[in-house]
Order: sequence, then structure tokens, then C-alpha cells
Amino acid sequence: MVIIITGASHTGKTLLAQRMLEKYKYPYLSIDHLKMGLIRSGQTKLTPEDDDQLTTYLWPIVREMIKTAIENKQNLIVEGCYIPFDWRKDFDEEYLRDINFICLAMTDVYIDAHFTEIREHASDIESRLDDSDCTANWIKEENRRVIQGFEVAGELLDLIDSDYQSVVEKALLLIPDNIKKLIAGKKYTFDDMGKSGSSILIFDDCVLKILDSHLHNEESSVEVLNWLNGKLPVPEVLAFEKNGDYQYLLMTRIPGVMSCSEYYMEHPGELLPLLAQALKMLWDIDISGCPKSRDFDTELRAARYRVENNLVDIDDAEPDTFGPNGFENPAALLKWLEENKPAYEPVLSHGDFCLPNVLLKDGKVSGFIDCGDTAIGDKWKDIALCYRSLKHNFDGTFGGKVYPDFNPDLLFGALGIEPDWNKIRYWILLDELF
Repeated sequence: MVIIITGASHTGKTLLAQRMLEKYKYPYLSIDHLKMGLIRSGQTKLTPEDDDQLTTYLWPIVREMIKTAIENKQNLIVEGCYIPFDWRKDFDEEYLRDINFICLAMTDVYIDAHFTEIREHASDIESRLDDSDCTANWIKEENRRVIQGFEVAGELLDLIDSDYQSVVEKALLLIPDNIKKLIAGKKYTFDDMGKSGSSILIFDDCVLKILDSHLHNEESSVEVLNWLNGKLPVPEVLAFEKNGDYQYLLMTRIPGVMSCSEYYMEHPGELLPLLAQALKMLWDIDISGCPKSRDFDTELRAARYRVENNLVDIDDAEPDTFGPNGFENPAALLKWLEENKPAYEPVLSHGDFCLPNVLLKDGKVSGFIDCGDTAIGDKWKDIALCYRSLKHNFDGTFGGKVYPDFNPDLLFGALGIEPDWNKIRYWILLDELF
């Protein structure tokens, strides 16, 4: 197995490589080290402006070393650099099956590269430089170039949370062979919109979801997706594998845009009937034979586990859920929920019916995604989560843009029902524990 780590300066390539080396003991090749070796040997007077040329010069050599390693069934970690061409294009499909590309930077998107951290990292490197070393000047100039590039950008770039780093180090490295063959050579992007703690790779025609087995059990979700195949427009399971601490679910990609896309936010008169239609599509499914159920007792058991293990993030809650105008803490909220269970109205429930999980295309509901909690459940759970999602997408809480003069209560007119505010409040409060 060959792992290629590529990224811009100071995005954490060396740190990631060192962590991999400690765990996997693979042979290690650094293109930056090769560059400095050429400088020290007097074969080049490298300047930052010449950097791309030298990388282009070295790459064919490195490529042959990678091919040799694969042909001899050897392991290798290659710490690369940010280069203006696609590494994948330089390998035939037979080699791509045995290569994992970990991209810490793609085009102008820097991952795990907060400007302040980059500046501190650069200063730390310079403080340890020996000015008599002929590579010192090159390193200093490279640092200046990187910092100036971020200053020109004029803004701090997005950070990936700590869970992502764990996935990068381990889960991508351990992608099972049968899944790797299905995605080999395909370009992808990361989807970090959700809050599920999973890593999602989006390809043109499929989606790979990587989950921590300690936090998720996706087997029942796969069973539900297979059961729903042909009943609802949901992703088709292409492959599902467990590998150590991670689960890998490869699915077809549903066409369409999220319900929270700008067009539908600006046209609520079109959006609300489609959301009502999506809810009714779920309710119309015959739930006999559904392999998964989440009644109130199941939901509350899961909530109790989270409370007892301090997994509840109260900072992510609604403003009045906790504190002077709400509950003292998650345990107090859980106690109230356990003592005030409403009547149960079982239907097929999506389980996370928020706007990003309902896709629309050509004025129709094209599909449902993120179906990990889809099961027999209470009718008002999806209504409550849809209502909250509508409210916060329009008021700017989600997405940052305010769409004025919208009343989320209009959802009930589209559904043709009267709102049960007690149940809506109950389900929103219960969701605060997840």
C-alpha cells in the first residue's frame, strides 16, 4: 500500500506522516527532503519561484519509486507538496487501486490550516534554523511566501474538527479493497455540512460515508436502505464494510439540490408544498416489515446513554433550552422527557428530516439522504425537525443569510393539519440531547 500525502506548506503533512510512521512503520519518502538534498549537494540554487519546476523534475523519479513499491507489494508513505497537476492522472488504474491519496489542500482550499497557526508554525521553524545551512534561506523565503498568500486572502479559512484528523489518519488509510476498487481514480470533495461526526466523500456518481464504529452502528441503517429500495427514492447501497474502528458505506448519489438551496429559500411558495409532499411520501409507506424501530423508549434510552456519558453539547442547543429560562442541565431535561412522554403515532420516520436531507430536482422530490435514523417512529418527530429546520434556515441561524417575512407555521397549511405544539416542543427538546 502506498499513501500519498499532498498539501500546501504548513498544512500538517509532516505531522500526519510522522503519526502514520509511528503506527504503521512504513518506509517514508519526502519530496521536500529530496529538494533540500539537491540544494545541499550544490546541484541547484533553489528559490521559491523555482519550486514548481523542481517538483516537476523530481516527480517522475518519485512516480517510478511508487510504481516499484506497488509491483513489489511493498508499503510506502510519500509526503508530497502542493503541485499544479493531478497526481492521479499519472497512474494507470491498476496502480490507483493500491494508492490512497490524502489531500490536505485542493486548489485554494486549505484544510487544518488556520492562518494564526500557520504563522506560529513558520516562526517556530525559523527559530530552529541554522543560518549556516544552505537551505535556511529557501525555508525562510517559502515561509514569507505562504504568509503573504494568506494575508492577501484577507480572511481566516475554515477548520476541520478534530474528528476529521482521526479519519484522515486512519479511516482513509484502511478503506477496504472492494470499496477502493469502486472509487479508484475518481475525484471527490468532502462534505462537512452535517453534524453526524462522520466523514463524507462526494463523488460524481456515488457517496462514501466513513463512520466511527464507537459512535455509530450502520448495519441496521443498511438494512433499512435495502428494505426501502424501490419504495422511496433513497441511495442504493453499493458496498458496506467494517474495518477496525471504522465503518464504510458506499452508496449511489441522489440527484438534485438541497431544500435549503438559495432558490428554494427565495421561493418558499414552491418549497413548502414539496416538503409536505416529502413527509407524506414517508407516511404513505407500509411500515409492516420495516427492520428498524425507534419508539419513545428507544429514543430515551439512547438519550440517557448520551447524558450519562457527557456526550451532550449544550452550546449547540436552542438559546432557552438550558439556563435561567430552561432546564438546569441535560439530566434535568432527560428527567422531564421521561416523565412527559406524549402519545405515540407510528409512521415511517426519516429521523433527521431537515432541509439538507431532502433533495429536489425539476420541481419534484428527488430523494432522501442521511437516512441513518430512518425507522418506524413517531409522526411528529419529522414534523418538529422540519419546522425547526425551516425556521433556522430562514432566520439565518443556518447558512448566515436572513430571508425576511417568512413564517414557518405555513408548513402546517401545506400539510393540511393543525400543529400539535406540545409534541413539536417535546421532539425539539429530545433532539437537544443528540
